Amino acid sequence: MPLFLVVLCSPFCSLLTFNDLLMTLLKDGCISEERVQAAKSYNAKWQFNSLRPAASLSDVHFTPEIGQLLFQHMKTKGSRLCLAVDSPTTAEEIISLAERLAPKLCALMLHPELVTDFSPDFTGRLRLLANKKGFLLIADRKLADVGKTTMHQLTGGQFKLTDWCDLLTVHALTGTNQLTTLRKVNQSARRSTPLSALIVGEMDAEVDPMCYCVLIIVNLVTYVM
Repeated sequence: MPLFLVVLCSPFCSLLTFNDLLMTLLKDGCISEERVQAAKSYNAKWQFNSLRPAASLSDVHFTPEIGQLLFQHMKTKGSRLCLAVDSPTTAEEIISLAERLAPKLCALMLHPELVTDFSPDFTGRLRLLANKKGFLLIADRKLADVGKTTMHQLTGGQFKLTDWCDLLTVHALTGTNQLTTLRKVNQSARRSTPLSALIVGEMDAEVDPMCYCVLIIVNLVTYVM
Protein backbone atom coordinates (compact mmCIF):
# COMPACT_ATOMS: atom_id res chain seq x y z
CA MET A 1 0.00 0.00 0.00
CA PRO A 2 1.64 3.29 -1.07
CA LEU A 3 2.38 5.86 1.63
CA PHE A 4 1.76 9.55 0.99
CA LEU A 5 3.34 11.90 3.51
CA VAL A 6 2.33 15.56 3.52
CA VAL A 7 4.13 17.80 5.99
CA LEU A 8 3.20 21.41 6.65
CA CYS A 9 6.13 22.96 8.46
CA SER A 10 6.67 26.34 10.05
CA PRO A 11 9.65 27.46 12.15
CA PHE A 12 7.13 28.87 14.64
CA CYS A 13 4.83 25.87 15.14
CA SER A 14 6.52 22.61 14.02
CA LEU A 15 7.46 20.19 16.81
CA LEU A 16 9.50 17.87 14.58
CA THR A 17 11.72 18.51 11.60
CA PHE A 18 11.11 16.83 8.25
CA ASN A 19 14.22 14.69 8.87
CA ASP A 20 12.89 13.61 12.29
CA LEU A 21 9.70 12.38 10.67
CA LEU A 22 11.58 10.45 7.99
CA MET A 23 13.85 8.77 10.54
CA THR A 24 10.90 7.78 12.73
CA LEU A 25 9.05 6.27 9.76
CA LEU A 26 12.22 4.42 8.68
CA LYS A 27 12.83 3.07 12.19
CA ASP A 28 9.25 1.81 12.42
CA GLY A 29 9.53 0.09 9.05
CA CYS A 30 6.94 2.31 7.38
CA ILE A 31 9.25 3.40 4.56
CA SER A 32 12.47 2.11 3.01
CA GLU A 33 15.94 3.64 2.98
CA GLU A 34 15.48 4.36 -0.73
CA ARG A 35 12.29 6.30 0.00
CA VAL A 36 14.11 8.31 2.68
CA GLN A 37 16.89 9.30 0.28
CA ALA A 38 14.39 10.15 -2.46
CA ALA A 39 12.43 12.36 -0.07
CA LYS A 40 15.59 14.12 1.13
CA SER A 41 16.76 14.73 -2.44
CA TYR A 42 13.39 16.15 -3.44
CA ASN A 43 13.20 18.33 -0.33
CA ALA A 44 16.72 19.67 -0.90
CA LYS A 45 15.65 21.18 -4.23
CA TRP A 46 13.17 23.45 -2.48
CA GLN A 47 15.18 24.58 0.53
CA PHE A 48 15.50 28.27 1.29
CA ASN A 49 16.81 30.29 4.18
CA SER A 50 13.79 31.50 6.16
CA LEU A 51 15.89 33.08 8.91
CA ARG A 52 16.27 36.43 7.21
CA PRO A 53 16.94 39.50 9.37
CA ALA A 54 13.71 41.25 10.30
CA ALA A 55 13.10 44.37 8.24
CA SER A 56 13.33 47.68 10.02
CA LEU A 57 9.90 49.09 10.86
CA SER A 58 10.82 52.21 8.92
CA ASP A 59 11.30 50.06 5.80
CA VAL A 60 7.69 48.84 5.79
CA HIS A 61 5.50 50.76 3.35
CA PHE A 62 1.79 50.62 2.65
CA THR A 63 -0.53 51.60 -0.15
CA PRO A 64 -2.76 53.52 0.17
CA GLU A 65 -1.26 56.40 2.15
CA ILE A 66 -3.70 55.90 5.02
CA GLY A 67 -2.17 52.47 5.68
CA GLN A 68 1.23 54.05 6.16
CA LEU A 69 -0.25 56.63 8.53
CA LEU A 70 -1.90 53.91 10.63
CA PHE A 71 1.37 51.99 10.80
CA GLN A 72 3.16 55.14 11.97
CA HIS A 73 0.68 55.53 14.82
CA MET A 74 1.18 51.88 15.79
CA LYS A 75 4.94 52.24 15.72
CA THR A 76 5.02 55.51 17.66
CA LYS A 77 2.63 54.34 20.37
CA GLY A 78 3.74 50.72 20.51
CA SER A 79 0.08 49.76 20.32
CA ARG A 80 -2.55 48.16 18.08
CA LEU A 81 -5.55 49.52 19.94
CA CYS A 82 -8.65 50.28 17.88
CA LEU A 83 -11.68 51.41 19.86
CA ALA A 84 -15.03 50.43 18.32
CA VAL A 85 -18.09 52.32 19.58
CA ASP A 86 -20.94 49.95 18.74
CA SER A 87 -23.72 51.13 21.04
CA PRO A 88 -25.73 54.37 21.45
CA THR A 89 -23.38 56.94 22.98
CA THR A 90 -23.26 60.69 23.44
CA ALA A 91 -20.71 62.87 21.70
CA GLU A 92 -19.19 63.92 25.03
CA GLU A 93 -18.71 60.30 26.11
CA ILE A 94 -16.84 59.50 22.91
CA ILE A 95 -14.62 62.58 23.16
CA SER A 96 -13.86 61.84 26.82
CA LEU A 97 -13.03 58.19 26.12
CA ALA A 98 -10.82 59.08 23.15
CA GLU A 99 -8.91 61.60 25.28
CA ARG A 100 -8.27 59.03 28.02
CA LEU A 101 -7.13 56.33 25.60
CA ALA A 102 -5.22 58.65 23.25
CA PRO A 103 -1.71 57.60 24.39
CA LYS A 104 -2.39 54.07 23.08
CA LEU A 105 -5.24 54.68 20.64
CA CYS A 106 -4.40 54.06 16.96
CA ALA A 107 -7.92 54.17 15.51
CA LEU A 108 -11.43 55.03 16.65
CA MET A 109 -14.32 53.40 14.81
CA LEU A 110 -17.89 54.57 15.32
CA HIS A 111 -21.36 54.36 13.83
CA PRO A 112 -22.38 58.00 13.25
CA GLU A 113 -26.07 57.11 13.50
CA LEU A 114 -25.50 55.74 17.03
CA VAL A 115 -24.14 59.04 18.34
CA THR A 116 -27.29 60.32 20.04
CA ASP A 117 -26.39 64.00 19.68
CA PHE A 118 -24.34 63.87 16.47
CA SER A 119 -23.43 67.32 15.13
CA PRO A 120 -20.78 69.14 13.07
CA ASP A 121 -19.40 70.48 16.35
CA PHE A 122 -18.82 66.92 17.56
CA THR A 123 -16.99 65.80 14.41
CA GLY A 124 -14.98 69.01 14.38
CA ARG A 125 -13.77 68.44 17.94
CA LEU A 126 -13.11 64.77 17.27
CA ARG A 127 -11.13 65.58 14.12
CA LEU A 128 -8.97 68.09 16.00
CA LEU A 129 -8.34 65.57 18.77
CA ALA A 130 -7.41 62.83 16.29
CA ASN A 131 -4.95 65.15 14.53
CA LYS A 132 -3.40 66.28 17.81
CA LYS A 133 -3.13 62.88 19.51
CA GLY A 134 -2.43 60.79 16.40
CA PHE A 135 -5.20 58.30 15.67
CA LEU A 136 -7.46 57.52 12.71
CA LEU A 137 -11.22 58.01 12.54
CA ILE A 138 -13.23 55.20 10.95
CA ALA A 139 -16.90 55.58 10.03
CA ASP A 140 -18.54 52.17 10.18
CA ARG A 141 -21.29 52.84 7.60
CA LYS A 142 -21.00 49.67 5.47
CA LEU A 143 -22.10 51.53 2.36
CA ALA A 144 -23.61 49.38 -0.39
CA ASP A 145 -25.35 51.58 -2.94
CA VAL A 146 -24.93 52.86 -6.49
CA GLY A 147 -22.45 55.60 -7.30
CA LYS A 148 -24.70 58.67 -7.24
CA THR A 149 -26.30 57.72 -3.93
CA THR A 150 -22.90 56.92 -2.45
CA MET A 151 -21.71 60.38 -3.46
CA HIS A 152 -24.57 61.96 -1.50
CA GLN A 153 -23.86 59.71 1.48
CA LEU A 154 -20.23 60.79 1.50
CA THR A 155 -20.64 64.51 1.01
CA GLY A 156 -24.14 65.38 2.20
CA GLY A 157 -26.82 64.52 4.67
CA GLN A 158 -26.39 64.71 8.40
CA PHE A 159 -23.04 62.94 8.63
CA LYS A 160 -20.91 64.56 5.86
CA LEU A 161 -18.34 61.78 6.07
CA THR A 162 -15.76 63.52 3.89
CA ASP A 163 -15.45 66.30 6.47
CA TRP A 164 -14.03 64.19 9.28
CA CYS A 165 -13.30 60.48 8.76
CA ASP A 166 -10.13 58.84 7.40
CA LEU A 167 -11.65 55.47 6.57
CA LEU A 168 -15.15 54.17 5.99
CA THR A 169 -16.45 50.64 5.70
CA VAL A 170 -18.09 49.56 2.44
CA HIS A 171 -19.62 46.36 1.12
CA ALA A 172 -18.50 44.92 -2.22
CA LEU A 173 -22.06 44.01 -3.26
CA THR A 174 -22.23 46.68 -5.97
CA GLY A 175 -18.82 46.00 -7.44
CA THR A 176 -16.51 48.99 -7.87
CA ASN A 177 -19.26 51.64 -7.66
CA GLN A 178 -18.31 52.89 -4.23
CA LEU A 179 -14.58 52.88 -4.85
CA THR A 180 -14.97 54.76 -8.13
CA THR A 181 -17.12 57.34 -6.35
CA LEU A 182 -14.56 57.58 -3.56
CA ARG A 183 -11.87 58.33 -6.12
CA LYS A 184 -13.99 61.15 -7.56
CA VAL A 185 -14.54 62.57 -4.09
CA ASN A 186 -10.82 62.55 -3.36
CA GLN A 187 -10.07 64.30 -6.64
CA SER A 188 -12.36 67.19 -5.72
CA ALA A 189 -11.98 67.35 -1.93
CA ARG A 190 -9.34 69.34 -0.10
CA ARG A 191 -7.88 66.83 2.32
CA SER A 192 -4.38 66.30 3.68
CA THR A 193 -4.85 62.53 3.19
CA PRO A 194 -7.30 60.75 0.87
CA LEU A 195 -10.51 59.29 2.28
CA SER A 196 -10.02 55.53 2.02
CA ALA A 197 -12.27 52.47 2.09
CA LEU A 198 -12.20 49.46 4.37
CA ILE A 199 -13.96 46.68 2.46
CA VAL A 200 -16.12 44.34 4.54
CA GLY A 201 -14.94 40.89 3.46
CA GLU A 202 -17.08 38.87 5.85
CA MET A 203 -19.42 39.24 8.79
CA ASP A 204 -20.73 37.00 11.55
CA ALA A 205 -22.93 34.76 9.41
CA GLU A 206 -23.38 31.00 9.58
CA VAL A 207 -24.39 30.61 5.94
CA ASP A 208 -23.58 31.96 2.49
CA PRO A 209 -25.05 35.49 2.04
CA MET A 210 -27.20 34.50 -0.94
CA CYS A 211 -28.54 31.42 0.85
CA TYR A 212 -29.19 33.55 3.89
CA CYS A 213 -31.27 35.99 1.83
CA VAL A 214 -33.41 33.13 0.56
CA LEU A 215 -33.75 31.78 4.09
CA ILE A 216 -34.94 35.14 5.37
CA ILE A 217 -37.54 35.42 2.62
CA VAL A 218 -38.86 31.93 3.34
CA ASN A 219 -39.08 32.47 7.10
CA LEU A 220 -40.30 36.06 7.07
CA VAL A 221 -42.34 36.11 3.88
CA THR A 222 -45.01 38.31 5.50
CA TYR A 223 -42.53 41.16 5.92
CA VAL A 224 -40.24 40.74 2.90
CA MET A 225 -40.70 41.57 -0.77
